Amino acid sequence: MKRLADMLASALPHHRDDWRVQGSSVEVTLGAQVRRHRVHFARRGEEYVFTSLVTNVRRSGARRCERALLAWRRNASQDLVTFGIDAHDRLIGQIVHRADTLDPSELGFLITTLARECDSLEYYLTGHDMR
Repeated sequence: MKRLADMLASALPHHRDDWRVQGSSVEVTLGAQVRRHRVHFARRGEEYVFTSLVTNVRRSGARRCERALLAWRRNASQDLVTFGIDAHDRLIGQIVHRADTLDPSELGFLITTLARECDSLEYYLTGHDMR
């Protein structure tokens, strides 16, 4: 995680107006409407895993099967972000990337893209910015 922390520090000057790093997460400010979305990161073996919450079942009003179908449809149209339901029954977005090939500019792209895609789906499902 030291390498990832160094890359975050390197990428931060390019995102100083729209990122706020807090421990193992980044809060990303999106657009002029000041919407926000949080991206968490962790190391899993030889990969970095970036995860962001879309919504939980209580907020979306959708049943589990509806959310699973929506995630499947989104996955069919997305090349980078994978949507799924986690162990806590929450709809999440995730990007997995090899740790040894990630660079600071790519890191910035991954975090911002995941935040945008998850925020967009959250707004579609709930009509609100929950974070």
